[in-house]
Amino acid sequence: MWRHIYRCDTTAQRRVQKEGPRGKVFSVVNAKGGSGATTVAVNLSLALQAAHGEVEDEEDEHLYHTTGWTRELWIESLGLPAVLPPPEEVKDVKTAIGASRAEQARAQML
Repeated sequence: MWRHIYRCDTTAQRRVQKEGPRGKVFSVVNAKGGSGATTVAVNLSLALQAAHGEVEDEEDEHLYHTTGWTRELWIESLGLPAVLPPPEEVKDVKTAIGASRAEQARAQML
């Protein structure tokens, strides 16, 4: 039984390699059609799910902080009074509800 993990080298993949490391595409193949490839695919899936769970909260937090900075810098570029650092940064929000509350409290911080 031959089990291999082949790296797909498509045109899109080569373009991504030139631009920098963003991700890799793998194709799991089993020459005889046994369960070996399925086992590898399931293990890979579980590993990716665990990694995603570890960074998901951090990713959301970055989104809320970036949204606050973008909003306030645009307001400042229009010549209007801006709150810098933005309320999301000051209140260190970690959820969508917290980001919404921070944005609503913006008027009090001017």
